[in-house]
Amino acid sequence: MNQTWMSGSAGCGRKPKRPCRQDALYSVAVVSALLMASLAGGCSPVGLGVKLGAKLVGKAVGHVEAEQWQDELVGQPLAAADSKFGTQVDVYKDTQSRSRWVIYNAPTDPIHLHKIVVAVRQGRIASATKVSKFGSPGTSIPETLLHSSKAKGKSPTECEAALGLGPPLITARNERTGRLRQVYKAGLINIKGITSQHYCLLEFGPDDRCIRVDVLSEKASSSGE
Repeated sequence: MNQTWMSGSAGCGRKPKRPCRQDALYSVAVVSALLMASLAGGCSPVGLGVKLGAKLVGKAVGHVEAEQWQDELVGQPLAAADSKFGTQVDVYKDTQSRSRWVIYNAPTDPIHLHKIVVAVRQGRIASATKVSKFGSPGTSIPETLLHSSKAKGKSPTECEAALGLGPPLITARNERTGRLRQVYKAGLINIKGITSQHYCLLEFGPDDRCIRVDVLSEKASSSGE
């Protein structure tokens, strides 16, 4: 009886080549690296949104402790942040993705001028940021007054049209209060040779009408965040 002809590399009586153990280990390493990069935010629009989510609460504060939190918590389940920071104060859910930002009171800050914002993506911690909370010193008062006159009392769609800043970077809803917040990029400002990126933060009431506007300035980074 004639044998069935085998096509491809496995033909001609040769056995298919088994995958090398080193190749398998390499594949696992690559997948693990990609997963960690995804959790850390990456350069995608969604990843950038994860990083910018801290601005829903206020202005990022550079702090040695915050860098240690990043090293310790990124890639861990949210329970690790609960264990470190205690009770969750608020949770914001992105309306356009599954990203969430969990808010804690900052340690050793009895008057609560600062908060800790922990970004959660795919069930894992993507970042941990210390911020001076919404409405604290650091606000650009002239710009705040200007944007307030345009946005207050309007719906999110009406605010976007009135502000003329393009679409919001982030729109998120507070899971506890149901209230909406938005972050807009308000442009680069150069004062005496120092360039700052300004962000416009909008807070909406129970009826989804804007009740509060704040504009924060941060030193511009090379990535444009």
